[in-house]
Amino acid sequence: MWALVKDGSVSEIIAHPKSIVDENGVQHPRSVFTIWTKEERLSLGIYDVIMAPKYDSNYYISHDPTYAVVGDNVVESIEKAGDIKLEDEDAVDEDGNFLLDINGNQLINTGLKSNTIQKIKSQQASYLAQTDWAVIRKSDNGTEIPANIQTYRDTIRVKAEEMETAVINCTTMDDFIALNTSTHNEDGTINTLAILNDWPQLGE
Repeated sequence: MWALVKDGSVSEIIAHPKSIVDENGVQHPRSVFTIWTKEERLSLGIYDVIMAPKYDSNYYISHDPTYAVVGDNVVESIEKAGDIKLEDEDAVDEDGNFLLDINGNQLINTGLKSNTIQKIKSQQASYLAQTDWAVIRKSDNGTEIPANIQTYRDTIRVKAEEMETAVINCTTMDDFIALNTSTHNEDGTINTLAILNDWPQLGE
């Protein structure tokens, strides 16, 4: 990423190479961003941008980035505005008045915990659906459900309950993030799978 600097201030952020017209009206091809040296780009007022670490939008709300000229670079800064709420909250307008639906019921802003529990329920239903044929077959003609399938279905339900309990018991954002975080070995392979990703596999 680059920044176009004029009179000491950032006038444009350039995410992708493009042709550019300098202050003398001369048009330069997009290759200035990839072939020219940093010093040559600086002569056109094009500065490299030092990117700031991004806050994970799954958990945090951040302000729009700001940019400042520091030496021969432009430095990006991003501030965290807050955490996404873990718990459900009553919806209110900008004046703090409660928001109601057309039937007069309080509208709710669902938090991460409620949304995650709903996701767990949907995943459980999806996994069970893969072996519903065995349940239907037993209902139709009495053929017993294979032991490995019954064990799998039982384990899926137990695992879903464990996941939901773990989510409910979260009291901090760090707790919640830990449920979604896998640990890795030095070679990059997974050491411990994140709790909320650790679904049972159907055995033979």
